Amino acid sequence: EKIIYVGLTNGKIYMYKQKSSENKSMFAKGKDPDINLLESPSPHRGEIRKMICTKINEETLDVLFTASADRTIKMWDPKNTKGNCCIQTISGHEGTILDMVYISKVPVD
Repeated sequence: EKIIYVGLTNGKIYMYKQKSSENKSMFAKGKDPDINLLESPSPHRGEIRKMICTKINEETLDVLFTASADRTIKMWDPKNTKGNCCIQTISGHEGTILDMVYISKVPVD
């Protein structure tokens, strides 16, 4: 399954899914991809600045981390199509978040 996440200046996040794996390209020419809005009762209120897609919980849960100009980081479960995709909001940052990195295992010396 091939997926592209798109973050917009209005804080919305869209997920584009490839409908068929038969094509070498991401989307077939002339055919619309499967497009879903990641919804939340408290979405980002500023432009999306950074997105990271990874697996957590011993590689079983696909999550999307988003950082926004609204000074929050959100963790999303994009496969939750029943409404609230936002799992957690991290707030309290003093300025616009410009970048972030996810490290699943910290090396020990």
